[in-house]
Amino acid sequence: MKPFRNIIIPVLLLIAFPVTGQFNAIPRSGCDSLLVTFSINPLSLNPDTITDILWEFGDLQDSIRDDAEPVVHLYRLPGQYRPAITVNNKKLTANFLIKVYASPDAFFNYYDTTVSGTFSIVFIHSGQADDTLTHTYSWLLSDNTEANTSYLVHKFDTAGLFWARLFVQNSEGCSGTAFRFIEVKDTLDIPNVFSPNEDNINDQWIVRSNGKTVYSLKIFSRSGILVYQAKAPVLTWDGRNQSGQEMSPGVYYYLIEAVEFMTKPPETRAGFIHLYR
Repeated sequence: MKPFRNIIIPVLLLIAFPVTGQFNAIPRSGCDSLLVTFSINPLSLNPDTITDILWEFGDLQDSIRDDAEPVVHLYRLPGQYRPAITVNNKKLTANFLIKVYASPDAFFNYYDTTVSGTFSIVFIHSGQADDTLTHTYSWLLSDNTEANTSYLVHKFDTAGLFWARLFVQNSEGCSGTAFRFIEVKDTLDIPNVFSPNEDNINDQWIVRSNGKTVYSLKIFSRSGILVYQAKAPVLTWDGRNQSGQEMSPGVYYYLIEAVEFMTKPPETRAGFIHLYR
């Protein structure tokens, strides 16, 4: 059961009832689970003449009473319900509905972005089943970042374990909260082929990384000769040697090692690059 939250200003609904006076319901709308108080204000009927009262709440739950005292009913599920009352075999169906709204779903997903050189994470709310109401969103991240949108793109300073909390509220005052831990990883994505032929398509060999860890890059020919080396947070190679001469098409060997890092050192990476012209 979701916790009861009701900030609806009670609305008193009065329906003329010639036998017992007035049939009242407070409130008529709210969140699941919603407590509604039904009452009768007898104006002309002596309470001693009441033999039985049948309350029908519209959700297949009934209550039989032998007095005119108020009745409290819990609506557990979202929906629209039309109550009715029968007093001494005389029935009156309400001309209003009890409207129960679902508490918002605050679940969200998160993904790494494809932006090279960042610790960026995209947070996306999963969406609401009930889109007839207005919803507001409030994000809070463990580095004190706040936002009031249904999605959030955030750049963390370092890799590590962080948490994110999303609070959702709809226009009826119903709310929900989701809390998740987020692992931000040190990215190192290395392509194995490129074609530096100046056609502006895949002309450079670019290693996708977080843009903060400093790496050492060494590239060797198949015979083991060092043809290029660099040290930078973002590694690139244009297919030329250290003197600026174009290297021949073929297979080259690379070695990447972290030399300056903010958290635990990333693993050393090595492999082959296919250079096409």
